[in-house]
Amino acid sequence: MLLAFLDESYDKGEYWIAAVVCPSAEILGLAARLDAVVMKATGTWGTSERAELHGNDLVQGKHDWAPIARQVRARIGVYRDALRATADTRGLLVMLQGVDRQALEARYEVPWHPHRVVLERLLERLNDEAVRQGLPILVIADEVDGHDGHRKSLWEYQHIGTGGIDGRMLTNVADTIHFAPSCDSRLLQAADLVSYMHYRMRRTQVSDERAKKANEMLWSVIEPNVCSVHIWKP
Repeated sequence: MLLAFLDESYDKGEYWIAAVVCPSAEILGLAARLDAVVMKATGTWGTSERAELHGNDLVQGKHDWAPIARQVRARIGVYRDALRATADTRGLLVMLQGVDRQALEARYEVPWHPHRVVLERLLERLNDEAVRQGLPILVIADEVDGHDGHRKSLWEYQHIGTGGIDGRMLTNVADTIHFAPSCDSRLLQAADLVSYMHYRMRRTQVSDERAKKANEMLWSVIEPNVCSVHIWKP
């Protein structure tokens, strides 16, 4: 079985969801390696052993990472080690799906919420990958508003089909979408790290050359695992 862990990043212009797709046999190992990254930080700088690997917090030195707010290299090192633990997982893939929010709102009088739009298209791509590998895929997502609506939509995709010209039945997406708080899931945290760094590379204007190089270095760690990047412009 494959497991897909989803996390979103967005601004007024674009809405993206990142999926970290991992073979079930590799899940425990990846979670343990991510735990080890946090434990290393705990032993070196005294951060909490339950600190969440949260992209924005790591970059900004906030919340769980406030104790090392002044240690930029240390925070970059934690981010790098966590992305490397993710990237080195056998068979792990990353998919990124987005929508142009302004184009969406301009085209439709009452548009769907961008999360629903992006999720539908991402689920199609996850299903395609599962079919290619001949495996079922289970979807676990960070908690967002409208859980029940997303579950009902998936049931329709599985039994009736998705919308649009290329609509299809999601035959290999197993069960329903499972929502969980990212603070309790290292795998959702891995998805958050990927989602945030993709967002930062694509949407954040960074003038400091050192910060640019750090971002490029971090993205280069996970980029070889990226198999799909699409943005829909209605």
